[in-house]
Amino acid sequence: MAKGIVWARRLVQAACLILFLYLFWSVGLQDPKSTEPPSRFLFLDLDPLAWLWTTLAARTVTFVPWLVLIVLGVTLLLGRVFCGWVCPLGTVHNIFTWLRRFFRDKRVRNDGWTRWQRGKYYALAGFLVLALFGAQWVGVFDPICVLYRSLATALYPGMQYSVEQGASAIYDIDPHVGPLHVKAATEPVYQVIRAHVFAWKRQVFCGGGLILVLFVTIVLLNLYKPRFWCRYLCPLGGLLGVCSQRPVLRLESSDKCTKCGICARQCPAAADPDKPNQWRSTECYGCWNCVKACNRNAITFKFK
Repeated sequence: MAKGIVWARRLVQAACLILFLYLFWSVGLQDPKSTEPPSRFLFLDLDPLAWLWTTLAARTVTFVPWLVLIVLGVTLLLGRVFCGWVCPLGTVHNIFTWLRRFFRDKRVRNDGWTRWQRGKYYALAGFLVLALFGAQWVGVFDPICVLYRSLATALYPGMQYSVEQGASAIYDIDPHVGPLHVKAATEPVYQVIRAHVFAWKRQVFCGGGLILVLFVTIVLLNLYKPRFWCRYLCPLGGLLGVCSQRPVLRLESSDKCTKCGICARQCPAAADPDKPNQWRSTECYGCWNCVKACNRNAITFKFK
């Protein structure tokens, strides 16, 4: 069962990331005068932190979007599953955490909770206080905003520039492989990519290089600690952690547990699944990696 849930989670993560990328790409194709619902803002509508900081900044209680209510309700019941199943930036971190095995020592060590993981709660409190005074710094660190801003100002323009310059260089140089012209193969591919992938007019943003450096930095930090951003810095993770103090779905250990630590080595959140009665619901992403890793079936999630 745990293996099936882990694969279901991976499929949901992939689907959410693909949907996020599609909605981002579709912005450039939508008519500015269109009266269709702005579906491209779906993930921001799911973000309770975005609603909270705008409410504080406006100093007025606004209507709570029903999607935000769903996310908060699910968090109260199941814990931080938004972080482990839905968040597109969390999925990017998961991918690089998986790549970590190719760059780090293959001997996996226990990775338990540390007091530094409280940092995201302090960051959340500080940003919300700033929002009260009109400073929107929380928008700089909100994970949905981080990924969208990085795509819009750095990653997408950078890829577009690289593809266009590369295709132009091949066209101008016109290399040959025997009697064959390389541009005869690359030019049709470039025309398809230009028409269907890079449909936007190429743009350059001031600060795009700095945003790219920051994005690459937070992604590469996964090579040091699994999901470093989510553990220590993410203010949305801090807000959802506050809401998941006592979820209905809880991790339980049985007498079969030998404290071997295998489950803790597979936990990307350092939620201490190997310590009976000390599992940290506020840190757990609900990924089920720990349950899948246990070869004694000594731990599992139960509704309680």
